[in-house]
Amino acid sequence: MIVLSKLRMIAIGLALAAIAAFFVDGLLITDRHSYDGFGLLATFLLPPIGVVLASIAFKKSDSAKDILVIGVNVLAFFAFGLYMFIGTLFWGP
Repeated sequence: MIVLSKLRMIAIGLALAAIAAFFVDGLLITDRHSYDGFGLLATFLLPPIGVVLASIAFKKSDSAKDILVIGVNVLAFFAFGLYMFIGTLFWGP
């Protein structure tokens, strides 16, 4: 059985990996590069796995840390939408 702290660490790592891939994709990778869109794909694939793992840890421990990890993964899942929304607010359509 996987220890609760390992479930939390994996969930945190997945959220951080998704955000890091999103930033690298947005800042460093150009449109003609073969890895274009990898960060966007990572934000839609990795955080749901993190939510599931953090939910399993939350059911076993009822800890507020797990709720925070679930929230971070949900924010990572909506990173692209938040980026587009905030960008539209600041710079217009």
